[in-house]
Amino acid sequence: MKARIRKGKVVVELPLINPVKESKTGKTLLVASSGGPRRTALRLNGKTVVVICFAYVRPDGYVKKTKRTRGSGSIRRKPKNTH
Repeated sequence: MKARIRKGKVVVELPLINPVKESKTGKTLLVASSGGPRRTALRLNGKTVVVICFAYVRPDGYVKKTKRTRGSGSIRRKPKNTH
């Protein structure tokens, strides 16, 4: 993995995984990965820049499941004890 700063942007280069491999969940096909958080030689305000990056594709026939929501998306909470 290579990382550099160019024109105010962090540019990351990852080697392609050939052949692509299935993700742990089986939902995607992994094309490239940093292999987890990686420290770089880049410094910003005196601190090391850490990069985590991956690229994937969806397999043929993949259908995204829709989320089920309750009401307005608020979190259900236990009622307060009124005693």
